[in-house]
Amino acid sequence: MSEAHTRVTRESLVTGLRNIGLHAGDNVVVHSSLSRLGRVEGGTDTVIDALEEVVTADGTLLMPTFSSRTIYFLEALALHRGINGSGTGKGEVFVGTVRELYEAVRPFSEQVEPGWRFPFASPMDFWNLIAPERHAKYGWTIITYSDQVTEETSIRLFRDAPPRSADDTVPWRMPVWTGAIPARLAERPEGRRSHQYSGSFTAWGRLTEHVIGDHTNRPGQRLHEHPLHRMCKANGRILLLGVDHRSNSTIHIAQQVALEERKLKLLEGGTEYVGSFQHVDKPLEFIGGQIRGRIGNATVRLADTKTLYRIVDGILDERISTGLAVAS
Repeated sequence: MSEAHTRVTRESLVTGLRNIGLHAGDNVVVHSSLSRLGRVEGGTDTVIDALEEVVTADGTLLMPTFSSRTIYFLEALALHRGINGSGTGKGEVFVGTVRELYEAVRPFSEQVEPGWRFPFASPMDFWNLIAPERHAKYGWTIITYSDQVTEETSIRLFRDAPPRSADDTVPWRMPVWTGAIPARLAERPEGRRSHQYSGSFTAWGRLTEHVIGDHTNRPGQRLHEHPLHRMCKANGRILLLGVDHRSNSTIHIAQQVALEERKLKLLEGGTEYVGSFQHVDKPLEFIGGQIRGRIGNATVRLADTKTLYRIVDGILDERISTGLAVAS
């Protein structure tokens, strides 16, 4: 049987997950690729069922359910203009300048929930996110009339997709781009998705409320309240199911925590200093912080989050020694 047709069942998933050391009661962040597993009988539901069976309701599953940073505002505008909701989902949604679009979408923050913050500081902040986000896959066509876009550049927006209901036009029900498995968990009745406008997570299990209950878009949220950091504090683990550490979002948080706790900043700004996230792979295995296995066609890694934090903190030492990090 070719790799493309390798048969993966719920039973083989359960066995494979247990073989790499996943246990009942574990709190685990899951990054995944369904296609790399092989031919999974039952698809995404089978993978989720297997994960829930292994960790049980005494444990916790957390998956990133990230979405486009601007799609909610375009969908809300389409609803407001009668294209969504009871409309056809097809038609011209906006004609005007970049600045006028920004002003048209700002009020939709106030409709989300009390205290929800509009996340863009200026018309160009909003536009500079729209331009590269490939909205065509959501049914949107965006036309500009100048190669050099400014606030006063004229644009047109068209939508051609099934209509989205008013109840579904909220940020945490926007399409998920982090994979079919987390997207499906967000749809299932037991999955709970955090009320964050583009960087949401979906959780299931014992620590769901603690991990994502207050993960919203209100101002004043602190780094140590982030779902990924809370999973670390809960002795969490990271499961890479058919993907490698380049998909490991916890490394973003580990870098920020290392800088914050040492009261350091990078000379070039920002918080990213690890380089390729896959650089943590060999150090993790060398010190026993990661188990590697195989399920179907996929390489699977199970990493200890606190050990990962220590490795990321050690990389910061290297940055300090080369003079690229300074005291705040």
